[in-house]
Amino acid sequence: MRQRADMQDIIQPGRLGKTHIHAGDGKTNAALLGQLLLANPAFAQPVAASAFKKPKIIGVVNHSGDVRVLEVNPQTQPEGWGLRRGCVHPCSVTKHAPSTKQFDAVRNDRPAIIRKIPPPTDVPHTMTDLKPQLIRFALHGGAGDMPPKDHGYAEQQQAMREIAERAQAALIAGTTALDVVQQAVEALEDCPLFNAGHGAVLNREGVAELDAAIMDGDGRAGAVGACQRVRNPVQLARALLDDGRHVMFAGPNADAAAQRHGIALADPAYFVTELRAAQQKKALASNRIVLDHDEPFGDAKGTVGAVARDGFGNLAAATSTGGMTNKIPGRVGDSPIIGAGTWANNATCAVSATGHGESYIRANLAAQMHWRMALAGASLEAAADEALEDVREIGGTGGLIAIAANGDMVLPHTTTGMFRASFSGDGAVATGALD
Repeated sequence: MRQRADMQDIIQPGRLGKTHIHAGDGKTNAALLGQLLLANPAFAQPVAASAFKKPKIIGVVNHSGDVRVLEVNPQTQPEGWGLRRGCVHPCSVTKHAPSTKQFDAVRNDRPAIIRKIPPPTDVPHTMTDLKPQLIRFALHGGAGDMPPKDHGYAEQQQAMREIAERAQAALIAGTTALDVVQQAVEALEDCPLFNAGHGAVLNREGVAELDAAIMDGDGRAGAVGACQRVRNPVQLARALLDDGRHVMFAGPNADAAAQRHGIALADPAYFVTELRAAQQKKALASNRIVLDHDEPFGDAKGTVGAVARDGFGNLAAATSTGGMTNKIPGRVGDSPIIGAGTWANNATCAVSATGHGESYIRANLAAQMHWRMALAGASLEAAADEALEDVREIGGTGGLIAIAANGDMVLPHTTTGMFRASFSGDGAVATGALD
């Protein structure tokens, strides 16, 4: 649970209270604003302009903690004024200098005056708050055009089942969604059956370059790209999320950041497996860059990711990958790009994607699912289908796993297969590969 700052206290950072959103005479965008601002009554309270006897500062807090500051003047603003869609976009920090003229500019969808508030403070959950019926979890091990196998990819499915069962026990015990997705992805990074961490695919020079991201439903995020020595990249992504100063580090500076944060490093040779070395040589000889699952270069091992909703209603997502076989050194895919391959917002959904990263970045897949749900009221299933269609239209393939705030869960893919595991509450874990 998180608290937000009162608009009356914006000029005195650090004080906590309520946040007000003007609702006008009922003819405004109150419903839309509520969706955009997480629809949380704990920090969204309508206020009418007529309630003010003198000019008053009110504002809107987005899920990243930025505040859009507006001035309401009952002498100049008629009853029933409304906030427009352009007033609630994420924004950067500028000085606080409200005026009627600036308020008019906001109403015309021009840049608004905003002010940054301190990070929200955590209020610990208690087990009495836990609602097991809220729990959802899904895991993926990558998507690709995989041929049928006599064994049905039993080894991969069993590995995912075991990780999902541990995640289920943790969620039922009260572990947060953020911790659970990190733990699940770490386990997949340690497993050579998948394209992440130990067992990642290799670039054109025969080196593993690793990407990862993690995002909490409250808007915090961390990511790493093209690191070569971080044993568990998702651990470093989590450290950046917790630190809060930066979202992403890449290349050698990501490895250096791991040292500063006390994250375990490994020799680059640790990540190279015999199979991955053979795949890279075959792809190099053909001068091709390919998804790790795709035959004849793949062997059903892929990008990994997890999404969860915990018993307190919080969403989280994490993704980790070695990228594409024989990629050009320095290439970063969609997995660590917040809004492309990884996303979580407690009002809408948590998403982890797998597939052709460039297409997912160009389609802004994960964030587009969020906006379709927030702005158009789309269901999770419809938002996922439409986002994957966007990817298909620009030549990409792949899949995703996603959980909605209301508990809906989808695991669609446009390829012949996607390794996956999922469960709801204390129900049985289901796994799949080609179906």
